[in-house]
Amino acid sequence: MIKHNLNNLFYTFTIMIIYSLINFANANVSDEYLKQIEEQVYDLIEEQLSENLEVDEKAKIEIQPISQVSIPNECEEELELTNVTGKIRRTNTIKVVCRSKTNPFSTYASAKVTIESPFVTVINPVTKNSTLDAGNLEIQYMNKVLDRGVTFKEIDPLIGVRTKRDLKPGEPIQKNKICVVCKGDEVFIEVQVGNLNIKTKGIADQDGSFNDKIRVKNKKSGKYVRGTIVDTQTIKVN
Repeated sequence: MIKHNLNNLFYTFTIMIIYSLINFANANVSDEYLKQIEEQVYDLIEEQLSENLEVDEKAKIEIQPISQVSIPNECEEELELTNVTGKIRRTNTIKVVCRSKTNPFSTYASAKVTIESPFVTVINPVTKNSTLDAGNLEIQYMNKVLDRGVTFKEIDPLIGVRTKRDLKPGEPIQKNKICVVCKGDEVFIEVQVGNLNIKTKGIADQDGSFNDKIRVKNKKSGKYVRGTIVDTQTIKVN
């Protein structure tokens, strides 16, 4: 039992010495130098992102702190950084290489990237069957992964549309939550005949959102036609 305890003490003491030696060896590597490396990693990711982001998107970059233990000395040469992950992903591994002739080293850094896309939401809660107006709409951003493609990126098209469900601030306004043209609405039926653009009044026979095809009654002839919703006042018949 005594021998076993002595072995444990010796092992613990050895580990402490090694850890102390590592820290001593790294004493010349300042926090400022580590921060400079992290900034270079950030710049590399940002440069790669500039080639991949859509115009209306933005990104959040989080650089994981680099351990002082992983950098044995300040490099005498310019560091070489490579994203070994390849194209930008949610988690990226960056190889950092110092090609100094006297004290070369290599280590790795990690960068998390979240690409965000815009969506329109309400500023204050809106109840069902309300009309949206510019004063209560704003643009926020969310993780692109969560965007299911049924949200809106611009405010103007939503001005004047009615809600089919209650809307909450911070939640994307989705296509199925609004009624761009509602049943019973008076609209213009637009028909293109050659170079002529003919408009006549009609009554919507169905609810619909942008680009939906709905049935509309021609007020003049009483006939029903199907057309595509362009905006709150226009149904286009092809």
